[in-house]
Amino acid sequence: MEKTIFSFLTVLTLTATSSWAQADATPARAIDEKFELLDGGKGCHHQGLLCMSPGDEATTRAPDQMVSRTGGHAVVAPVPKFVHGPSTSEGRAKWTLELNATPRRSWTGNAIFLVFDAADPTNVAEGNYAAMFQAPIRAGKPLAARMILDSEEGFRADHTYKIRVVQIISGKETVLAEGDILLQ
Repeated sequence: MEKTIFSFLTVLTLTATSSWAQADATPARAIDEKFELLDGGKGCHHQGLLCMSPGDEATTRAPDQMVSRTGGHAVVAPVPKFVHGPSTSEGRAKWTLELNATPRRSWTGNAIFLVFDAADPTNVAEGNYAAMFQAPIRAGKPLAARMILDSEEGFRADHTYKIRVVQIISGKETVLAEGDILLQ
């Protein structure tokens, strides 16, 4: 399974190399209806972490919640909690998030934004992502993006998700930044 996802990501990265030149200087642009790369990222105060905030008026940030995980040892850390606005008449909930990061290291080319359901740690370990977006970035620049997580696509309230930004460099997945969120 890991090799399949890795191969898919490698092919995805290689097939999109034509967009590398576009990563130089373009304003905010929608990659698709659920993801937009933003110009002039503010970065994040900790290199390699994602700083997340509401991305629209309907999504609000609630006080952070302490979440514990086990994976060899117990870890307790604050996780930003986001509350969606009123559900649609169909009962659909949407969370719009703005992500900012100062990558650990990055190269000009495509970055892959992965969203994992963190309820099962094997999702992250085995590469079972719930959503994936790809966008061209510039080397050494802060990252900024806006994404929509929609209940129609399986995102659920009272669930913790890990967001990870990666690049495939020399055939290996390089993590640029990551962070957890709790949806309410």
